Amino acid sequence: MRICVRRGGHWEKAEAADDTIYAVTEGGAPEITGVKAEGDTLILIGTTGNIPDKVKASDVVFTVSGASWSNVYGGINSIKNIGNAENNSITITGDAVVYNVYGGYTNNSAKAENNTAVISGGTVNGVVYGGYSFNGGAANLNRGIISGGTVNGDIYGGYARTDSANKNQVIISGTADINSSTIYGGYSEAANNTVDGNSVTIEGGTFTGAKVIYGGWTKGYGSGFGETNGIAQNNTVTVKDGTFNHKVNIYGGYSGYGIASGNKAVISGGKVGNVYGGSSHSYASGNSVNISGGIIGDGSDFVYGGSSNNLAEKNEVNVSGGSITIKGLYGGYSNNSSVKNNVVNISDGSVTGSGRDGSDGLGGGHAGTYGTAEGNVVNISGGTFKDINIYGAYSTYAASNNAVNISGGSFTDVDVYGGYSSNRPATNNTVTIANGTVNGSVYGGKGNPTPTSPMANTITLGDINDTNGHANIKLNVYPNINTAGSPILGGGTVNVYNTGNMIGRYLSVIPSSEMSATLNFYINAADMDATGSKTMLTVEKEAQVNGTTIYAGVRNVGSVKAGDKITLLQAGTAGKLTVNEFTTYNTMSSDGIMKVDLDFKLYEGDREVPIPTTGMLTNGKLIAIAKNDGTPDNSPDSAAKSPVETMAASVSLINAGADMMAGEAMTGAAQSTAISAAEGSASTLAPFAAVGGSKTRVESGSHVDLKSWNVAVGFAKEVENKQGKLMFGPVVEYGRGSYDSYLDNGTHGDGTSSFLGIGVMAKQTNKDGLYYEGSLRGGRAKSDYSSNFTGVDNVNYDTSAAYYAMHLGVGKVVKLDEHDSLDYYGKLFYSHQAGDRAHLSNGYDYDFKAVDSIRTRLGVRYTHKINDKSSIYTGLAWQHEFDSKAKATIISGGTSFDAPSPSIKGDTGIFELGWKIKPGKGNFETGLGLTGSVGKQRGIGLNAQFQWMF
Repeated sequence: MRICVRRGGHWEKAEAADDTIYAVTEGGAPEITGVKAEGDTLILIGTTGNIPDKVKASDVVFTVSGASWSNVYGGINSIKNIGNAENNSITITGDAVVYNVYGGYTNNSAKAENNTAVISGGTVNGVVYGGYSFNGGAANLNRGIISGGTVNGDIYGGYARTDSANKNQVIISGTADINSSTIYGGYSEAANNTVDGNSVTIEGGTFTGAKVIYGGWTKGYGSGFGETNGIAQNNTVTVKDGTFNHKVNIYGGYSGYGIASGNKAVISGGKVGNVYGGSSHSYASGNSVNISGGIIGDGSDFVYGGSSNNLAEKNEVNVSGGSITIKGLYGGYSNNSSVKNNVVNISDGSVTGSGRDGSDGLGGGHAGTYGTAEGNVVNISGGTFKDINIYGAYSTYAASNNAVNISGGSFTDVDVYGGYSSNRPATNNTVTIANGTVNGSVYGGKGNPTPTSPMANTITLGDINDTNGHANIKLNVYPNINTAGSPILGGGTVNVYNTGNMIGRYLSVIPSSEMSATLNFYINAADMDATGSKTMLTVEKEAQVNGTTIYAGVRNVGSVKAGDKITLLQAGTAGKLTVNEFTTYNTMSSDGIMKVDLDFKLYEGDREVPIPTTGMLTNGKLIAIAKNDGTPDNSPDSAAKSPVETMAASVSLINAGADMMAGEAMTGAAQSTAISAAEGSASTLAPFAAVGGSKTRVESGSHVDLKSWNVAVGFAKEVENKQGKLMFGPVVEYGRGSYDSYLDNGTHGDGTSSFLGIGVMAKQTNKDGLYYEGSLRGGRAKSDYSSNFTGVDNVNYDTSAAYYAMHLGVGKVVKLDEHDSLDYYGKLFYSHQAGDRAHLSNGYDYDFKAVDSIRTRLGVRYTHKINDKSSIYTGLAWQHEFDSKAKATIISGGTSFDAPSPSIKGDTGIFELGWKIKPGKGNFETGLGLTGSVGKQRGIGLNAQFQWMF
């Protein structure tokens, strides 16, 4: 056979050497034997042939439509240093029968890049490569697109034997018949190279032989944690549809001995087996599995967000649909090491396990033989669950600070564990059943405590944020149990919110000689009335609280009246309430804002029994009765002041803007007009800018830590008069900061504050050095707040209010000599922030009053002129704040009272140091400064100003 090759502007003939087709075109070709030209496309028609290896393989498009072929190439480059194999495409269609298909191929040190292999018909008995780099080059941006025909070999979007494979794709859809064993989006055989951003997307087709699909695969290198060679990152497998006649396992990204990071497996249809977001021998981090549909598993499979022989952390599994039947589903899995901060989120779908024995189950993390499990979380808001254990984390070593949070869903034959350790202690784990029925038992932690490592886990029943949320546990509730299944005395806490919570068999909250046990009831005020008809927790068989410390407190207490009551704990009709003389009953500090003092009464049936008492009370119950109406909580641990601290932070931020306006912005405007005057453009508005940041602690009776930055931008103009010169101009200001407020009792609030406004400034400088200055500003300030109060998580609000501010100053610059001067000054600052009303998420309304701040500042600044381009300065000042008290009225139902008021009244000493410079030539100057403060306000700040002429 002869094939025409266009090169150097003319056509050459090449003889066939074997049955391999190498084909290249740089333009249209005449019709010749065996080859039909259609523009830039050559259609090979039933003839085999070969061209020499001399031709650069780029920008080639071929279609193979008939007869039988061996290897077919969109483009090939096998001679060193003559270019990459790039931008080539080959299409297999019709009834063509071929062996291996290469969109682009290179076996020298060049790249295979942006090549495409399209299978829309025919039969491929070998392997499909979008792009293939055999020796020394990367395979990037290649594609394998299969919409029809039959593929009997493996499929690669991009294959790199000794280099990286990045951003390659495989897309399978339509009527494609896939008998491949393995499918790879990107593949790197090299031990120390990366596969990054590769993907496989399954939109249809029939899969008969496929066993494994990898978004990206690399061999990796190393044998321990954190090996950085051979990274599989940001690779994805997406399964949307398809018919699967053989179990197929999914890996978003895989690294044999390197790192797997940021890989994803996304399942919305089809049927698959094991699913891994990312997997590596060394380290798996930030990988995820997202399931919204399809069928996953046959009862023997696993779903892991990230899997590793070593550390697995910050991996996720998110389920919003689909049918999942598995042995295990974990956010993070480690075979021989630890799991940390992995998450499972489930909002819908069904999850069926293979039983409730052993380590198989659903959990945030699963740690292997020598690993610990810490900070792993399961969040369930919907879905159905059957025949499976749910773990915050499972570990053979210590399991701590893990959590299960359930706010919805249906649970059949399910046990729930906050943390599980088969050999060591499980401590500080939590289970929250905010709403729903669990047809099993709930355990805070299961493990083996030691005298030096006791266990202390927490269970919460009922919704902390929804008064209708309650839990129904069909079997037992134990904060701590050992691996033999027996309750452990001491170190346990059970919290109860709302009414209607049920436990079908046993509740055991019993202290030990070393550790106390606590049972807390957080009462909604609306559930208390004169009849006491509502019950918070019913235990059908036996509630064991002998020796337990019992606390009760009322939330949102404004509507409570003296004599109102509620049943805290009720044993079933034939059940027992077990207490002893060491059981104590205490009023907790309600919700931290208001309080009701409670009286406690014990009953056996209808007969009141004395407190203390010892025994098993048949049909026993514990009642709490309000001793007084709801009153403000003035105890040392009252949190009512914390929300008001935000106003102090906001005023401090606005005052920082005033300091910039009277300092760096005023200086920048004056220097900008001086530049303008020097250039003979005194009548022109001269631009200037000032920016600064600070970290400050404001003492407010407690304290507020504020990290903030401010910017002021404006134009200034200078006008000469008899006394000297007047500078004035408009300005726009913006400030933003984050704050943390702390009460002496440890209550911590945090949030952000910001303001945006406009203003004007002016400064008269006389010939004798005397000057007068002032500014007027106004705009809007916004703030938000968040905190946790006693028994109430995530108390928050947002406010928005107008502000205005002004300052006046007078001073005099005294020249000491040609290079040195002193600036004596006094300034008065005033700011006003309007009030606002905010509804807190714990049910209270805060009516914030307007806040006024009046400050004076007396100071002196020494300046030394180094040369015509630069000078340095230092200064001291004393500031006194006269008021600035933040006030608020708290409103709850028909009750209102004043909140404690933080104030920043007091004295502050200020030190400053700075440098002004005019770099190089041109109409530009800048200044840099450092400030420090002690006293009522303590902190450090950095600032800069810029002046220039266009």
